[in-house]
Amino acid sequence: MKNYPLEFLCVPFLIWAAFSFGRRRAATAIAFLAAMATWGTTHGFGPFSRESQNTSLLLLQAFVGVMAITTMVLAAEVTEHKRADERVHHLAVTDPLTGSPTTGAFSMPSTPKSSGTNAPPAPFALVLLDLDGLKKIQ
Repeated sequence: MKNYPLEFLCVPFLIWAAFSFGRRRAATAIAFLAAMATWGTTHGFGPFSRESQNTSLLLLQAFVGVMAITTMVLAAEVTEHKRADERVHHLAVTDPLTGSPTTGAFSMPSTPKSSGTNAPPAPFALVLLDLDGLKKIQ
């Protein structure tokens, strides 16, 4: 079993951690992987175990480094993508100059809140006024 590249079976789990949990928990998963791999290598188990202790630890260090960099870059990209989506949504529903809700905030689909009765929803009206000409483009 020593010649099979089984050490890369952890890659899907690290990718899953990067997509699902973000940077902090992905870093925790990497630390857990590094601890298990270090323990196994120092006790003569696993794919990194060689006759020379220096060679074993160098292989282990390279593996953990590559896995850590790959996972953290992926987690950072996923986090930035989520932040960009939130920012776009925020810009779609608020005016960047005044911070007040725009008409996009009222046209977004929302889930009706059930009050436990089958009563029809109350009437709703929206009036938008630009009293000081703030939105005028010249």
